[in-house]
Order: sequence, then C-alpha cells, then structure tokens
Amino acid sequence: MKPIVLLGALLVSFTGVIIGGLLIKKPKEVIELQKAFYLGINWRIEPVSLPREIASTRIMGILLVVVCVLGILFCLARIPHLF
Repeated sequence: MKPIVLLGALLVSFTGVIIGGLLIKKPKEVIELQKAFYLGINWRIEPVSLPREIASTRIMGILLVVVCVLGILFCLARIPHLF
C-alpha cells in the first residue's frame, strides 16, 4: 500500500468513526437532518415508526464504528511494511 493511499484510508476510517458516533449518540438529530436534506431536493420522507428508526440508526452507527475501527487497525498494521 502506498503511503498516500494509507493516509487516505486512515482519514476515511477516522471520519467514519466520528459519523458512527453521531449515529449512536444523536440518532434523532441525524434522522431530522436527513429529512431536511430530502425536503431540500423536493422529497418528503417520514419513518413509519420513529422508535424503530432510531434503533436502526443506532445499529448502523455501531456497525460503522466497528468496520472503521477494523479499517484503522488494518492500516496501522500495514505501516511497518512501508519501511
């Protein structure tokens, strides 16, 4: 892996951890942000069940954090191979 690719992958993974944290900590605000975005492009969306949507959003956040942490660990394991 080239150093610039490794740095990009690390940056994307850290960003994913931050976004995943937001999905876990503030799912309702993220859902409202998504609704506002879609309203801006002339679509109105509403979840059928808000409690279920909040739970699903938290689960997505947990999965995103797990995948991104694994990506970070993979990238960090590749650093010794650069030298």
